[in-house]
Amino acid sequence: IDGLVKACNLKKRMENLNKVVSGLKEGKQEMSKHMQELDSSIEAHIRKIKNTVMTRIDIDHEHQALVTRSQELLSTMQKKKQEEEEMERLRRIQEEMEKERKRREEEEQKRKQEEQERRL
Repeated sequence: IDGLVKACNLKKRMENLNKVVSGLKEGKQEMSKHMQELDSSIEAHIRKIKNTVMTRIDIDHEHQALVTRSQELLSTMQKKKQEEEEMERLRRIQEEMEKERKRREEEEQKRKQEEQERRL
């Protein structure tokens, strides 16, 4: 029974992982696939606990393996999310730099034009 409770709690943790996946822009499909695989593994673990006689140690070992997998998946997704945010930040900075460069060019062009008009 304790093993089932742990497995069900792990399944609830999957909801948090799904939220992280939905926040991703790139690699969403790949991560979704990994999530489905992990979900299937948890379901299989629950069925195995219900349908076979397992020792507490076996249940704990399998549960720990699933927890480790979910933690690795979460950290991978968080890294991806951070990379995406960093790329977005860099893109915005580059856009700002480009706008500033164009503004300076326009100012320089105006200044040259005004200088030419003064000469005439």
